[in-house]
Amino acid sequence: MIQIVPISHNVSQDTSHIRSHVLSPEKNITIVLILKGEKENILSIIEDQLLETISSTVWEGPKSDADFTYITEHYNHHIKNFDDNDVENTSILLAVLKENTLIVSTIGDAGAFLVDGESITQITSEDTGKYEFSALTNGEITQGATIFLASQNIQTLLGNELLQEMSNLDKDAFDSIVTSVLKREVSQSVHLMRIRHPRKRSNLPPRGENKNYINIARSTGKRWIHSLRQHKAWHYAQEKIRRVINIEDKRQQYIFLGIGMVILFLLIFMLVKGISEIFTGVPQKIQTQIQQAQTLVNESRTLTNNQEAFEKKINEAQEILLELRRENMQTKEVQKLETTIDILKKETYDIQTIDLTQANSLVETENVLEPIGVVEKDKKLTIIGKRKLILDVVRDSGLPEVIEYPQGNEARYFAVNDAGKIYITTDTNRVLSPAGKSVNYVNVTGQNGWSFLGPVSTYYSNIYFVSPNADQILKHKPGVNNKFSQKENSLPNTLPGIIDIGIDGGFYILMESGKINRYVSTNKKGITPLTLNKIPNTWSINANESAQIIVSDKLSYVYIQNGKRVWIFQPNSRQFQDITALDYIAQLEIKTNEKLESITVPRDGLIYATTAKGVFEIQFEIIDGNLTIRQ
Repeated sequence: MIQIVPISHNVSQDTSHIRSHVLSPEKNITIVLILKGEKENILSIIEDQLLETISSTVWEGPKSDADFTYITEHYNHHIKNFDDNDVENTSILLAVLKENTLIVSTIGDAGAFLVDGESITQITSEDTGKYEFSALTNGEITQGATIFLASQNIQTLLGNELLQEMSNLDKDAFDSIVTSVLKREVSQSVHLMRIRHPRKRSNLPPRGENKNYINIARSTGKRWIHSLRQHKAWHYAQEKIRRVINIEDKRQQYIFLGIGMVILFLLIFMLVKGISEIFTGVPQKIQTQIQQAQTLVNESRTLTNNQEAFEKKINEAQEILLELRRENMQTKEVQKLETTIDILKKETYDIQTIDLTQANSLVETENVLEPIGVVEKDKKLTIIGKRKLILDVVRDSGLPEVIEYPQGNEARYFAVNDAGKIYITTDTNRVLSPAGKSVNYVNVTGQNGWSFLGPVSTYYSNIYFVSPNADQILKHKPGVNNKFSQKENSLPNTLPGIIDIGIDGGFYILMESGKINRYVSTNKKGITPLTLNKIPNTWSINANESAQIIVSDKLSYVYIQNGKRVWIFQPNSRQFQDITALDYIAQLEIKTNEKLESITVPRDGLIYATTAKGVFEIQFEIIDGNLTIRQ
C-alpha cells in the first residue's frame, strides 16, 4: 500500500509563504498541492482557484491523465490575468496519485525526486523561469521506490545521503527525525511529502538471509558435535558399548537396527523442523536480540537532549547489533536499526553533512593545478597547488597566471602569517614563499638545511614546525635576506605523537591519540592536556588521514579537520593564558568524491574546503552554542 507522509517546516524569519494540501476526492485517488510565494494575497488567489478546479474535476482511471491536464490548463488560462511581477518567485507542485500511478507537474523551484536504491533522480522539469504548467511526469511507483515532493529543490538543500536515509525510515521515525533535522539544519521554510511504496513483507526471508541462518545452523551443529566427542562421557559410553554388544549375535543386531531406525527418524524429524524454522522466519534468538536493540533505540529517541543517557542506550543497542554482525546476521531489520542510530547520533551530536558533490567550486582548477589549500587576503584568494600556485584570484573572473615551484618541488603543507606572507613546506624538506610573480626558497642559517616533519605554523614573524620525530615544536626567528635563525625547542620537554600545532599566543598540540595538549610559555604549568567537554563518542583521530588544527588570536573557535570530518570547539576562556578546556559545538561531515585536502578558516563563519576539484565555500553561524549552515 502506498504511504504518504507530509512534513511542514515553517521558519518565521522566511519572507516566503507556503501552503500544502493532501486531498482524497475519491477512493484510490490522492492529490498533493504545494504552493510557495512571496506575495501572500496573490498566493491565496492562486490557491483558491486551484482548489476550486480540483473540486469540480471528474476523475478518471489510472491510465488517463485528462483530469490532471484539466486542472493545469484551467490554471494556465487563469494565470494569464496576472502581471509577471505578481507571480514572480512563485513555485507550485501539483501531483495526483491513482493507486500506484503518480502524475506530477511543477512551476518554479518546486520539485519531485525519485529515490530508488542508491539512485536519486529529479523527475520534474528544472525550468524555473516559467509561470505556467508546461510538462508533466506520469509513471508507476514500483515497490521499494520513494518519491519526495517538495516546495523547493531538496536534493540541493539536504543532499543525496540524507534523502536516501530518509527514504528508508518508517512513518513515525521519518516524521520525528526529519522534522528535527529540518529544524536544526534548514533556515528556510520547506514543505515536503514522502510517497513510499514499501516492498511486500514475506514470511520467507531473502535468499541472503536464508544463507545466514543455514550458516548459523551448520556452525552451531559442528560445535555441538565437536564438543560432544571431546567429552569424557562419550569415550566412556563407547567403551561400555564395545564390552556389552556382541556384533555376531543376530538378536542384538535386530535390536540395535530397530533402535537405530528410531533414532534416525527422530533426527530426520528434528532436521526437518529446524529447516522449517529457518525458512519460515528469523530464529527466535535473533528476533529477541533485534527486538531488544529496537527497544533501546526507541528509548534513546527521547534522550537526544541528554547525551550521557543517550550514549548508554545507543552503546547497548550497538553491542547487540555488533554481536549479530559477528554471527553473519545482516537482516533488513539490522540494517534499518543501524541507519536509525546514525541519524539519531547526527541529531544528538549536531553532526551536519555538507554535500560538495552537488556544489560548485569557487575556482575551477581542474586541468590547471592540483590544489592542496587556499589563502584569503584582501578578498583575493591564493590557490596553493602541489607543484604550482595562482596568486590574487578574484571570484567570478578568469584565473591569473600560474606560477610553478622551482626545481619541481611538491608542496605538502602551508601557513600564512598576519602580514599575509605564505610559507610552503615541500617533499624535499625545503621551504618556499611566493614573492611578486615568482616562488623563492626560504633559507635557514646555523644548521645544515631545514629539519621538520612537515606541518608548519606561524605566529607574528616566526615560523614553527613539528620536529622530524614528531615530539617537539621547532621555532625559527626571521633574519636578514629572507633567512631564518637556527631552530629552538619551544616545548620544555619532548612529547611523542604530535600530529599538528596551532598558535594563538599559546600552543594547541594535536596528538595521534586524539588528545589536545596546551602549552603557554609564560605559565608554570608546563604541558597540560585540555579537557574536552560534551565530546561525542564519534570523536577520534585517524593518523592515516590528513589532520590539522586551526586556531588564531582572531578566531573565537578551534577547528580540527581529520579526513572528511571537521570538529568545532569553543575555548573556556577568551584569555589564551587561562584556557584549560574546550567545549564541543558541532561536527561537519564533508561529503565529496575526492580527498579533502585541507580546510582554511579566514574568520569565524567561513570555511574554505579544498579538494582535487577546486575550492568550496561553507558559510555558517554559531548562536548560543548551536551551529547553523547558511545556504
